[in-house]
Amino acid sequence: MSSIYDNPAYREGMSSYFNKEGNYKNPYTSGTPEYNAFERGWTQALKRNPDLVGRRTKYTYKPSAQIKPIEDLNLKKAKEDYLKSKGY
Repeated sequence: MSSIYDNPAYREGMSSYFNKEGNYKNPYTSGTPEYNAFERGWTQALKRNPDLVGRRTKYTYKPSAQIKPIEDLNLKKAKEDYLKSKGY
């Protein structure tokens, strides 16, 4: 039995991580040994170079102070309804 490191799909998965800027796209059919080997190679490349993902990722989420969570609005309405029912 040969090693997983000798599998061409494993090596392809590793090189895919570096060549495709960290985007995962497995060309093999799910459940096949090649699929698993590709995935293992890609994941090992990620584990060995996690700092590359941080440099490639662009964070665009900026929370707005003007938007209130739905829970807060529901709580406020419930409080107002309670106070109205008590005559305040």
